[in-house]
Amino acid sequence: MPVTLALPTPLWYQTPVINALNDTKHRYVIANFSRRIGKSLIAKGQTIIWALERKTKIGYVLPTGGLCRKFIREIVTELSGAGCITESNTMDKYIQFSNGSVVYFHALEEFSRGSGGYKKMIFDECAFLDEQVYRSVYEPLTLEADKIYMCSTPNGQAGVFFDIIRVHLLVQTLIDDPVEGWQFYHKGRDERSTD
Repeated sequence: MPVTLALPTPLWYQTPVINALNDTKHRYVIANFSRRIGKSLIAKGQTIIWALERKTKIGYVLPTGGLCRKFIREIVTELSGAGCITESNTMDKYIQFSNGSVVYFHALEEFSRGSGGYKKMIFDECAFLDEQVYRSVYEPLTLEADKIYMCSTPNGQAGVFFDIIRVHLLVQTLIDDPVEGWQFYHKGRDERSTD
C-alpha cells in the first residue's frame, strides 16, 4: 500500500537543491546557506523520500551523537502512524523502514564504523568535518553512493566544507562552465534569486 506523506513545502531557495538531489545529472550537491534557513530540513525530508522510494542504504553524518538521536526521533515522529518504520534505535543510531531501507547515523565526535555500501550520503553541518577525518573515515563510505549531499554554513576558513566551497568559487571565477557532476548553491537569508 503506498504511503502518502505531507512534507513541508520547500521555499524558493530550497527548491533547486531538492531538484538536484532528485536528478541523475549531479552526484554531489553542495549547499552553502546561512544559518537557520532549512538545510537540515531539506536533508531530513530527502532522507525520508529516498528511504521510501526503494530499498536503499543511507549514511547520515552529523556533528554530535545528540543531534543524531534528535534527528532520529524527529523522523520517527514525523512518520508515526504511517506504518513505514519497522524499527529505530537511538543508541545504535539507525532507522529501518518497512521496505528494507536503512538510514545509519554517524556522529563526528565518535569514531564511526559504517557498514558501507551506502547509495546516498548526507553530510549535515559538515563545516565541522576536518580534512583528516573526512579522508580517512567518511570519504571511503561515499565510494558506492550515487548522491552525496553536503550542507552547512562555513565555520571560519577551515575544514573540508570551506575547502570545497573555496575551490568551487575559484573554478567559477576562472571558467564559466560548472564542474560536471557537482551542483553548488550559495544563498544567504536575504538573497533573492535572479533566475
